[in-house]
Amino acid sequence: MKNKLLYKKNFEKYGFVIIRNFLKNDEIKKLKNDLINSYKKHLNKDINQKSINEIISNYEKNKRWDELYFAFKKYNQSNIFKKISHRLTKLDPILVKKKSRTKLINAGLNISIKGSKRTAYKWHQEKPYYKNISTIHFQFPILNIFNKRNGTMSILSGSHKLGFIKKTITKQQHKKSVYSYIPKNIKKIEKKFTEKSINMNIKDIVVFSENVLHRSNKNLTNKIRFAGTIRHQIIN
Repeated sequence: MKNKLLYKKNFEKYGFVIIRNFLKNDEIKKLKNDLINSYKKHLNKDINQKSINEIISNYEKNKRWDELYFAFKKYNQSNIFKKISHRLTKLDPILVKKKSRTKLINAGLNISIKGSKRTAYKWHQEKPYYKNISTIHFQFPILNIFNKRNGTMSILSGSHKLGFIKKTITKQQHKKSVYSYIPKNIKKIEKKFTEKSINMNIKDIVVFSENVLHRSNKNLTNKIRFAGTIRHQIIN
């Protein structure tokens, strides 16, 4: 992999780095096939890459969240995430301390649906979810490219230098969503750091710090943003 020193420099400076063309063609194929097959099987619908957007959106509108969650959870068990994670463990020492090693915490799917508060997240760090360990995080497109119009993640570039922000407001966007730990002084922080949209093509992957502030944006399109996520623990 080229530009190792540049990756490390940017990761340390900005709290994130996008690595282009990291994923392999067979990994993308497996991610897509397992995604389609999981929703096809567990929703008991004739689903393909074109119809999956409309079908899942309709389930979301009709509040059939438990059915969606079951298919979602089954997809998260796909072994392709473990295979990608294994390759990422070779990348981790480039970005963190050389003598550190990493191991998989969890992996799976993150989605953004037009008009859904359930799948949206406010400004937050990952650290509050993993207080007692050090972590590093990865996200990548599965079906479609990522841009601000379809709700890609935004990052406050360089905000990881603030460290772990303990004074937060806990908010839940929806009764069927996870909690976000929003810094109490987020308005001041927003003025200090530049917001960067994480635009990615298929095969790209973003690596980001546990302390960098990030959020999802509103998906303004009719296509669901399917994001693969992997989280590693850093062991010194």
